[in-house]
Amino acid sequence: MRFAICCFFLLILSLGLARPVSAGDDKPYTVEDGDALMEGEAALVIYAGYPASGVRYLAAPWDYVNLGLQFEVEYSPTLALGVPFKGQLIQTRDEAFNFALTFLPSVEFSFGQYAVTAPMKPGFALGWRFYPGISWFTTGAYDLNVPVSQEATFSHYPEAAMGIEFPVSKMINLSVKGLVKFVDYRPEAFVYGGAAGISFALWR
Repeated sequence: MRFAICCFFLLILSLGLARPVSAGDDKPYTVEDGDALMEGEAALVIYAGYPASGVRYLAAPWDYVNLGLQFEVEYSPTLALGVPFKGQLIQTRDEAFNFALTFLPSVEFSFGQYAVTAPMKPGFALGWRFYPGISWFTTGAYDLNVPVSQEATFSHYPEAAMGIEFPVSKMINLSVKGLVKFVDYRPEAFVYGGAAGISFALWR
């Protein structure tokens, strides 16, 4: 309930700050929902929050497919280097709704436990573009943390996030989201957080 209330107030705040972008025939881009960048496009995303902050680079070698690199820091402290993938499957004719499958394999170094794991995160991204360039998104993933070093242990649990992304110019978007990780399926161990991000379209 706290998660839903937080997202609702972020939506109201964002609507007050957002403004539509007139980009001629250019389609507004998004990076958080299920709408993939088009072939030849690329974007750089910088985000900060809890439990993690990081940098993500995304490129589109083909239409409806995005690949990239992601560097993330958690405050455990933990460092992770991953390869994000997005494959868009659905987009309505009016481009209001979109859906994609996602996958984030990575290598994670935990300096608190001196452990190395290989997290695998199959998931999805769903978007609703309710105003030109403004998208309400929901993402979900299932964390499969595979041990690499002897100090690491196997764990698995789902996570979910919800937020809004909106343009401030033709090339720059802002986003805010709330998230929850259902760690070990134990409510007392759940991790609640969120992040704010800025994305830059590198080639359009």
